[in-house]
Amino acid sequence: MEKRVVLVSHDGLAKGVLGAATMICGKIEGLSSFGLEPDGSVVELGEKVRKLALDAAPEQVIVIADLLGGSVCNQCLQALSDVPNVTVLAGMSLPLVLSIVSRDGALSVSDIDEAIAEATCVTKRVSLEAAPEEGEEDFFA
Repeated sequence: MEKRVVLVSHDGLAKGVLGAATMICGKIEGLSSFGLEPDGSVVELGEKVRKLALDAAPEQVIVIADLLGGSVCNQCLQALSDVPNVTVLAGMSLPLVLSIVSRDGALSVSDIDEAIAEATCVTKRVSLEAAPEEGEEDFFA
């Protein structure tokens, strides 16, 4: 079984992350995005994502929302709560999306948890300072 990945966000974030992922990986089959425009309806956005998920069944659908507790994420949770082929993630980032789409086929819960851990561990504070002293870590390593 394959998977579809749906990015959902406030305004254009989802479209931008999709564009960046495509720039890095080339065309990504099954990746789409929906953004809530400033004057848009969050209910309509949820209905669009629900329709996509129902049309994709039994294929796995992974919805990645921009913000935990945000209206977009909350609406998707409500709209998709009874759709068994859907997993909703919150905290969209380019590393998370790349980690999810780079894995072949449908993902297990442990695959998804591993992708989240990978994306989380690449979030670092970085600076341009002198080269590391002997024994210190280099953040490029």
